[in-house]
Amino acid sequence: MVSYTDPSTGCTAASPTTNSITVDPLPVPTFTISPGTVVCEQSSVTYTTQSGQTNYVWNLPGTAGTDYTIISGGTSSESITLKWLTLGSKTVTVSYTDASTGCIASSEASSTTEVEPFATVGPSSDPTPSVCITDPSSLSFAQSTTGVSSIGTPTGLPPGITATFNPSTGVISFAGTATTTGFYSYSIPLIGNCINA
Repeated sequence: MVSYTDPSTGCTAASPTTNSITVDPLPVPTFTISPGTVVCEQSSVTYTTQSGQTNYVWNLPGTAGTDYTIISGGTSSESITLKWLTLGSKTVTVSYTDASTGCIASSEASSTTEVEPFATVGPSSDPTPSVCITDPSSLSFAQSTTGVSSIGTPTGLPPGITATFNPSTGVISFAGTATTTGFYSYSIPLIGNCINA
């Protein structure tokens, strides 16, 4: 409400003028869809924030074409789908302007995920492993791995031979005493975040 007195006449306004002001809140962006804490390399992931807003601003770490590839969305869109090309921690942020009020968000929504490589298994430390029957001292080979957290139950090993996994080194070791002769083809299930089945 505003009222005043005319300085040249000393007359005061008969009635004040009134108006109203609406104070709008700032928008608070959040992610409605985001990947988990761990994703596998070369996997497509989607990030989505509130729809129906304007001036979406996406911030992606790294360089397009080197660290990531945008598959769809992004600029002026509430959603972006991309593929991470490099490993490590990735933090994506987004902000926008409220379409109904014109207010700009004072903070960004943020999502951090770790991009991990697919698990790998190295060749046996002995290219043609063999063991003498009933002679545990002749068993001296192992296999290295990356991206593996544990192993399942091996199948196909010679009777008397077992496989164990060391999570500190990522090495699969073999031990025991073979009780029968023959040629054995074995399989060991791998357990981890990014197992390429």
